[in-house]
Amino acid sequence: MRKKQMKTLSKGKRKREFSAIIGEDYIDIFTGALNSSARFTKTLIEDCLVSFSDKDWFLLGNVIDAVKPGGLGDYFKNTLKMSPKYASHFASLMVELGNLEYRYGDHGRLEFRVIPGCLPVQVLVFEPEGCRENNWGMEKDL
Repeated sequence: MRKKQMKTLSKGKRKREFSAIIGEDYIDIFTGALNSSARFTKTLIEDCLVSFSDKDWFLLGNVIDAVKPGGLGDYFKNTLKMSPKYASHFASLMVELGNLEYRYGDHGRLEFRVIPGCLPVQVLVFEPEGCRENNWGMEKDL
């Protein structure tokens, strides 16, 4: 089990700090602004990634009062019955773990895509600084 300090991928004032604890088969995300936490089991993570794996780029769309249909925030709100704000933290962590890639689309909106070959999720581990474990083995970050 390892704790990692992270930031969401949003730009400017929307960027938020959070921490994540990675267990053998779960991830706990702790947010500062929400002063709360959420647990994501390996099964829940896989189900989420599978539901987006057939899409090309999809929106984060996690504004609480204006959740974008078909986005990750919508999935959190309607499927997981969780605050769509957690979608931002979850997505940042999935990018870090090598399961999602991201870009800034039209109007600076965050968009994500499931990286081919990342399913099933095999590891939930952060490696020492400079390296990361993903489903293809150890990579040295340049």
